[in-house]
Amino acid sequence: MKTAALYARFSTDKQDARSIDDQIRRCRAFAEARALAVVAVHQDAALSGASTARPGLQAVLREAKRRAFDAVIVDDLSRLSRDLGHTWNIIFSDLASVGVRVIDATTGMASDAAGARLTFGALALVNDTFLQLVKTETHRGLEGRALGGFWTGGSCYGYRTVPEPTPQDPAHPRAVPVIEADEAEVVRGIFARYAKGDTLGSILAWLSGQTAPADGATKKKAPGWSKSLLFSMLRNERYAGQFVWNRRKWTKDPTTGKRRYVERPEAEWVRVERPELAIVDRETWAQVQARHARTAQDHGERKRSTSPHMLSGLLRCGVCGGALSIVSQRKKGGVVYSQFGCSVRHSRGPGACANATTTSELGLNAAVLSALRTHLASPDIERWVAEVLAERAAESHAPDLAAEVRAAEVRAEKVADALARIGFSDTLARRLQNEEAKLRELRAQLTRAAPAPKRPAVSVRQVLAALEGLDDLAKRHPAQARAGLQSVVESVTLTPEAESGRVRATLQLKSETATLVGGRLGAESTGCGGRI
Repeated sequence: MKTAALYARFSTDKQDARSIDDQIRRCRAFAEARALAVVAVHQDAALSGASTARPGLQAVLREAKRRAFDAVIVDDLSRLSRDLGHTWNIIFSDLASVGVRVIDATTGMASDAAGARLTFGALALVNDTFLQLVKTETHRGLEGRALGGFWTGGSCYGYRTVPEPTPQDPAHPRAVPVIEADEAEVVRGIFARYAKGDTLGSILAWLSGQTAPADGATKKKAPGWSKSLLFSMLRNERYAGQFVWNRRKWTKDPTTGKRRYVERPEAEWVRVERPELAIVDRETWAQVQARHARTAQDHGERKRSTSPHMLSGLLRCGVCGGALSIVSQRKKGGVVYSQFGCSVRHSRGPGACANATTTSELGLNAAVLSALRTHLASPDIERWVAEVLAERAAESHAPDLAAEVRAAEVRAEKVADALARIGFSDTLARRLQNEEAKLRELRAQLTRAAPAPKRPAVSVRQVLAALEGLDDLAKRHPAQARAGLQSVVESVTLTPEAESGRVRATLQLKSETATLVGGRLGAESTGCGGRI
């Protein structure tokens, strides 16, 4: 008996959650009418069809790769996705490649039927067009709100919103911004201190005693002030009564579903003067922007370049889990001496992380490479690599499957020859259909089991020899040294020890198979380390 998985979705928390149950009920009835056994039911509630990063959909795709079912039934194609490209890839790439078909319960069309690509393509185009129309209408509505002086979404420290006093639609009043008095005083204090020359660090120390929460202190973002937040606030024109809308265009990453933006041309920006909502007076605003300009001129507008430090991007704080970065440097005898410290504490202050320890870059480089060499020189490593290589060779079933495919081809050809000699026969026709179905399944299995291109195994001695040169390479070409180290090391966590006054460095290694065997096999990472 053929099997099927059901998938249902609705878009927002404003929709009736019962629509999920209705979709599943209709899909289940469709499956029963066609003698399909339902073996799995997946759903995504209040998640947009513009992204494929949905737990329910991803579960369907994972199980399909294991051939847990023969078909996926949806109430209609828009439940899979409203994006034309996503829909096509899901149906005719992700699922078709593993022999799983998609069935639209509303039309009854299956993805492996004659003309399915044309029909499904047309339906997907309609859904995609609907999505684009919704985006256009939403953007047009927001533009009207911006020009009318209403709030267009998001949050801004120093302001709150209230419903409009006399709404045209009482059931859906628009939001009107008003100044939040307590927060506005904090904003004025920030601008005043920066205008008279205070550093961001000193302002941050002053703010640590304030009870007002930092902008962005929501469920998704950790509360607390930071230098980057202060810098952004000091450049926010809204505090001077200049409200700007449509500065950015937001899009979603098709794979992760995460939002990202690009700056729109300034000609497309919508500016609205709201002097009654200005928190900072024009004189203070002008002083702050003049200081920004002087700072930019003094330091130059330099583009971000590759970090000249071997361990950049690998270091983690053992207290708060944040990244470690260079927090101080001094030059002596033409040599630059750098200190790594917790970037969370450095940017947000002691309230965000208690780890005030700094560690010498030179000493840390030497300690990490020494611990790594000791670990890889262990007598167990060579034996372990040999075992992994043996397991990898044993895992390939491609030769056996290839033989089964050849045998199935022979059987199908014999039945076809018999049908040609004898003439049409219901029994032979059914037999040929069954043999061809088995052949398609075996070919799909063979495709999935095809061995990866062989890569030469690297010996432990070769890796150790490469590590020997990293000390000198870190001084001359730190970016190259970092690339070599990142092929072996996942992260380095530094934890201060109060009793000894030293720092414990723990190296989390990537699966050694990635380096020593030629490709990650999914083995767990291992750790090593020592004190500095």
